[in-house]
Amino acid sequence: MEFFAAKGLQRIRGESVIVAKKELVAVCKRLYAAGDLPEDTPLDIIKGLQKCSVKPFCDYFAHQLQDATKASLNLTSTSASKNDVMSEVNEILSEAVDLYHSLCTTKQWNIPKGHKLGAAVGSVTLSCLNCGGEHGLKDCPKPRNEDQIAKNMREFFENKRE
Repeated sequence: MEFFAAKGLQRIRGESVIVAKKELVAVCKRLYAAGDLPEDTPLDIIKGLQKCSVKPFCDYFAHQLQDATKASLNLTSTSASKNDVMSEVNEILSEAVDLYHSLCTTKQWNIPKGHKLGAAVGSVTLSCLNCGGEHGLKDCPKPRNEDQIAKNMREFFENKRE
């Protein structure tokens, strides 16, 4: 958990929250089953979620971290049970996935060019090899132009190599 808190989403290709959730839930379940799930796991997860290239996502989890830190400093509260910690982990990660989907849907999940782990799913736009429209080749409404398709495919692979 400390590794995720330190490196965050930036260590995951496209900073995919879905991949992060799968990995984190698997680790937390194993720790929970062994009785070794640390009470500060939710804070570590929130810290890791705010280490991301997408500003609205970072800002949201920066506020969540402040709220969680305040709650953890509440001296009148009792120690959280491991089950409560696991529930909190699931809640945080579900919230993160919902926000991720929302940002992808509104095309706000854009990882900067040159990011060492590539683009996010939400920042990739589909381009037809036949006409250049925002759809796949098989969905193209225009007559198939094999010369244009071959030319666009060559350009795509040349640009990909660069």
